[in-house]
Amino acid sequence: MKRLLAAGLVAAIGALAQPGEAADIRLFAGAGFKSAVDQIAPEFERKTGDKIVPVYGSEGGLTKRINDGESFDVLLIGASTVDGFIKQGKLDAATRKDVARAGVAVAVRKGEPKPDIGSVAAFKAAILNAKGIAYIGDGHSGEHFAEIMQRLGIAEQVKPKLKSMPPAQVTKATANGETEWAVWHAPGINSDPAVELVGTLPTELQDYVSLSAGVSTAATNAGGGKALIAFLTSDAIPAIKAKGWQTAPY
Repeated sequence: MKRLLAAGLVAAIGALAQPGEAADIRLFAGAGFKSAVDQIAPEFERKTGDKIVPVYGSEGGLTKRINDGESFDVLLIGASTVDGFIKQGKLDAATRKDVARAGVAVAVRKGEPKPDIGSVAAFKAAILNAKGIAYIGDGHSGEHFAEIMQRLGIAEQVKPKLKSMPPAQVTKATANGETEWAVWHAPGINSDPAVELVGTLPTELQDYVSLSAGVSTAATNAGGGKALIAFLTSDAIPAIKAKGWQTAPY
């Protein structure tokens, strides 16, 4: 009997000592962060055993999916949107972390002449001369670009040449000649070898796409989500910087 009890105790302790089963982490992230996730995912998955299952989209697109009730574990998107979901009770405030930011920039098709956008006056003139401009209308960079057109007093003049597109298409439209420019943040532009970065907006007009992360209050893998955010703000920093992002703290 004693031997049986001892054997049962050893077995119970052994079961408790086993690591948890690997699980998926459903990550909702801005499309411009895809190249960074692709870079860091193998190391994170090797260290934790969990698998990142990413869903990429624009800020507006991901917001709609969340409001429609789609499930996720981690959200990595514009800071103001993250804060809004915290207020709504959809993200755990204790898990919120600033991750990275990047300036709004302009791209042209690879090999094409690069316009002068080094000053406000030059940028304004270049916009008026551009034959077509692709941008993400429901993303932070696109919303900021639209605001700039208002500030420069050229919104009506530029409107006919603007083409609002999803993130997956914005640089492709410039690469295939459908538009002359693509406006997005610099890392998103750099992820497409068919286009070339002209530069970021003049300082007076610049705004940053700042990404923050939080774990869903309805997460199925909250522990994995917290581990992913911790990884993004520690071990993954060099890889994120290599993709053109500035990492927090700013």
